[in-house]
Amino acid sequence: MRVPANVRLPVYQPTDTSESAILNWLSQINDCSNVSVRGFLPSATYVIRNAIELQILDCGNPNRTVEIYGTGRNSSIIDIQSSKDCGDGMGFVVYGPNVTIHDLALRGRQTADGSGRCGEGIKFVDSTASFGTVYNTKVSSFGNGAIDVYNAPGAYIHDNFIDCNGSDATGASSGPNSMGVWVRWIQRPPPPGVNNATVNSNAIFGCASEAIALAGVIHVSVYYNTIRCDVGGGVGTPACWIGITLFSDASSNSELSIFGTHLDNCDARPVSSNAIGYNTIYGSNRLNVGIASEGTGSGGSGHDNLIEHNTISHARQHGIQTASTDCPFGTPSSAFSGYTIASNDVSNSLDTQIWVGGSYTRVTNNRVRNAPGSNGIYFVSTAVGITNTGNVSY
Repeated sequence: MRVPANVRLPVYQPTDTSESAILNWLSQINDCSNVSVRGFLPSATYVIRNAIELQILDCGNPNRTVEIYGTGRNSSIIDIQSSKDCGDGMGFVVYGPNVTIHDLALRGRQTADGSGRCGEGIKFVDSTASFGTVYNTKVSSFGNGAIDVYNAPGAYIHDNFIDCNGSDATGASSGPNSMGVWVRWIQRPPPPGVNNATVNSNAIFGCASEAIALAGVIHVSVYYNTIRCDVGGGVGTPACWIGITLFSDASSNSELSIFGTHLDNCDARPVSSNAIGYNTIYGSNRLNVGIASEGTGSGGSGHDNLIEHNTISHARQHGIQTASTDCPFGTPSSAFSGYTIASNDVSNSLDTQIWVGGSYTRVTNNRVRNAPGSNGIYFVSTAVGITNTGNVSY
């Protein structure tokens, strides 16, 4: 929601750089007597040693707007040094709608052993936190994720710099669970012409788990992001797992088994009708897969996803991979179907450039260049209804 230009909003800022001043500042922002409010962070470093999270509350007004902003992502810095039972503390945790965060930095204290495994820089929590926006921020060294959109539709995450590996001289590094942007569990169809979330034009470096993870979501757009895997090669420093993942996670509702075979993984949140395009992914032979669609274990489901015009190079395994599953029970390759993989440029992956496991997949007009001893485009034998046209090896 936009506030009319002629409406003057109250603007609050901390009185100094102490943690108590920050908490008082948040109390002013969370004063629900203000229909809309702005919170400004002057140029400084603000150290949080005790607060577990910096909450932006839900006032129960879907029209309320909150803007939190600084002077720039290299000058207004919140340094999270707090901890909780599962590791490092949280930055902003948003429970209300229409919250915009921009032009500041959030810095965690993640370590390579994963001891800070649950910390996140910015988190939007549930449907009350809908239509959140984050732009021109720098988020680094949080153990679980930089930006987490948890069942909060309408998020717009764009033009951020995310450094899981903490190369800004904090002494931190990427733990085994670190993600860049995590969008999850949004299953309700959005209004016509609107995405459930948009993740565009971010630069994401050194995330050991996924740079961008879409888990159990529909109608999410991921475009024009740059992803690099700059970790690996050092003692205790893990490689990256996936650049962008479409992940169908098992639902908690099923306890079904057949002849002792547990089928929870087949009762899954689908990952469908999403679009991934014009992203650039540099694997540096440290990233396992550039773009992957997969499910929990051998399960999961996803349909009608678009993967187009991406440039992917030097993955350790596959440039693009769509999963083959055993769901429904005894029907391989049918649970992930109807994908379009078109006009991508995939090169120098050490195993296969494009690995296709799902049925009724359209693989068209891609350019692939093999690394020595690798494969170009591979189709799983159980996949049916494949369209394979216009692809070029070079």
